[in-house]
Amino acid sequence: MKILFINSHTGTATLPLASACLASMLENRFGHQVDCPILELPPGFSLRDTADEVFSMKPDLIALTLYSWSRVDLLSLSDALLSASDSNCPLILAGGPEVTADPLSIQNHPSINLAVSGEGEIAISTIVEKLLPLPPEARGTALDEFPAPYSKSGPENLDNLPSPWDASALKGREYEDTVWELTRGCPFNCHFCFESKGSNRVRHKSLSRAAEELKQLQERGTGNVFLLDPTFNSSPERAKELLRLFISRAPELRYHMEVRTEFLDEEQAELYAELGCTLQIGLQTAHPEVARNIGRPFSPEKFQEKLLPLHEYAVPYGLDLIYGLPGDSLEGFRESLDFALFCAPNHLDIFPLSVLPGTRLRETAGGLGLHYLKRAPYTVTGDNNGGKGFTAGDLSEAQDLASAINSLYNKGRAVPWFLLCTEALNLRPVEIIQAYQAYRNRGN
Repeated sequence: MKILFINSHTGTATLPLASACLASMLENRFGHQVDCPILELPPGFSLRDTADEVFSMKPDLIALTLYSWSRVDLLSLSDALLSASDSNCPLILAGGPEVTADPLSIQNHPSINLAVSGEGEIAISTIVEKLLPLPPEARGTALDEFPAPYSKSGPENLDNLPSPWDASALKGREYEDTVWELTRGCPFNCHFCFESKGSNRVRHKSLSRAAEELKQLQERGTGNVFLLDPTFNSSPERAKELLRLFISRAPELRYHMEVRTEFLDEEQAELYAELGCTLQIGLQTAHPEVARNIGRPFSPEKFQEKLLPLHEYAVPYGLDLIYGLPGDSLEGFRESLDFALFCAPNHLDIFPLSVLPGTRLRETAGGLGLHYLKRAPYTVTGDNNGGKGFTAGDLSEAQDLASAINSLYNKGRAVPWFLLCTEALNLRPVEIIQAYQAYRNRGN
């Protein structure tokens, strides 16, 4: 039985971890009874050409992985496959974050046979186990017997899952960037994040399993490793054990991970420095009252204090900011920019607020007065809080500021000199950014 996994990436061909996890699970359980190729599609792929390619592969079952950036395109591909077939369209499953967040909508899509929400390994194994012994003409009826949308709880022990790097479809494929998952679940409840409605049942792979997969990454010739754990250091002692493992076994890899400042300490900072990794920290806003609106307790003083060891040990880190948050304003966002730039991060990543399906923010958006796109990327378009929030014009100006910071501060590698300029010129950081923005707008 051939199960074809289809992904659409954002432009950088990163190893398709979700599909690899599922393919490895099926191959581990059913052996040579299954063939599990993975088709990776670039942005703007041709529906006709891709449909032809899919039909040429003659799959019995297609599994689409839907993210916010790929939902529309992959559902269009699903429609194209159905319309182009002569009543012999392969059965089509859809999974991924978009399905978990919005299962009924995906299940009701005409070309989707079954939407699978939540963790997929056990669910897809159960589906294939039922379909495998049946003749092709009987599989559609059998699939209809599953509750729709369908879900099965993920395993309690992540070590019981086969390694994604064992998937045969990955053999011979090289990826400079690899995403690696050592933890599932998140103990926090940030209202804008999909994890807020996911499982807060935190499960870790063991250190011995991490060591095995780390060796596989080395054997694959991996360069950059992006840890997918929602908060790498949520368990500080485990984080230190992993860092020591990375340092002792694979110091040549370039590691990138997301951390929270409240769990940082000097010993961690020293290990991060020894490893030579890059950290990303979600600041989101510098205003405690705005942070409370999104389920994130925040103290500006404690935040800055916790960053000190990173500066002491010269650990490169970036900060994230979001504009358009409920209770915030354009001037409030400018103040957050000042705070973030005074922290002297190596880079500052700025995003518009996205009101994602399946989040607490989506449930409360009406009461908060948020207006947002109903289709991906779900970004805010303004609010109606009596002029106290972001207007459409404010959002546009915030976007311009974000673009100017990316150009001057990030790409210009301004961290060594930027604060010296603010002091010498007696200007707020955001005033320098606005001056640069005006300079760019003049076309110079």
